[in-house]
Amino acid sequence: MEKFFELEEYAQIEVLQNIQDSFANSLGMGAVIVDYKGEPITKESNFTKFCTYIRNNEELKGKCYKCDAYGGVQSAITKKPHIYKCHAGLVDFAIPIMANNTYIGAILGGQVRLKEDLKEENNVLDDKYNEELSKYYKDINIKTYEEVKYAADLMYQISNYIINKDIVKINSDFNNNKVKIDRATNIELIKEYNLDNEQYSEEIYKAINYIHSNIKKNITLEEVASYINLSPNYLSKTFKKEIGINFITYITNKKIELAKEMLKDTDIPILNISIDLSFNKPNYFSKVFKKIVGLTPSEYRCTLQNK
Repeated sequence: MEKFFELEEYAQIEVLQNIQDSFANSLGMGAVIVDYKGEPITKESNFTKFCTYIRNNEELKGKCYKCDAYGGVQSAITKKPHIYKCHAGLVDFAIPIMANNTYIGAILGGQVRLKEDLKEENNVLDDKYNEELSKYYKDINIKTYEEVKYAADLMYQISNYIINKDIVKINSDFNNNKVKIDRATNIELIKEYNLDNEQYSEEIYKAINYIHSNIKKNITLEEVASYINLSPNYLSKTFKKEIGINFITYITNKKIELAKEMLKDTDIPILNISIDLSFNKPNYFSKVFKKIVGLTPSEYRCTLQNK
């Protein structure tokens, strides 16, 4: 099994910690850097007493981690900063750390109240928490949305400059192991139809080749029809007639076949596999995978590891 690249093996943690501390203290925001699993690789910087208190509560801490995971996923999908509200109504942002288009971690920041929301913030917390946390809540810094966006963009630019120096080594390792990695992710691993032995028309032959060559992308019927100079309606009918299943089902099956190979031959996180195969919603990827395979991606990988 090919080993997934760990951010903490390559990043200069002390440098990142100093930058994170300076950023958080100068802008009056909390910040922390996490790996792709959501586990911190730096110490928390300038976390509010409110958030520290909440994270000491087991029930509420789980909600915090879910919010962090959500922010990280969204930033990984868009490959740019993502601003969002946590379960307690505070504004946070997530900045993806990428290597060769692979999500390996994120910078999380924020923990501020929005000036635009001050009139409605009395409804932020459940009644049972209001009295207990009101003092800490009132001490939280107030920012405008534009100030949060500026901070996120600033940290994004700084992190790209600093972290990319470390990413060069990661990318180099990716390239040095390209053959091994490709063996686990290349389209050749898909159990393709033997086109030479099948009685496909020239149009369908071209369509299948196009699909296989772009399987990681979000392929549409209109895109393939345009490529082979057919109308989408005609391609749809002909495809189902010759292949035996409809266009979307064929593509989905091929994506899941590739996902199975990636789960078997690498330790690439399921989130990254989902993103790599253009399933922009990880929950949807798991749902489709289970429908076809009978197991969730994590269950499937576990069965392989136990063999």
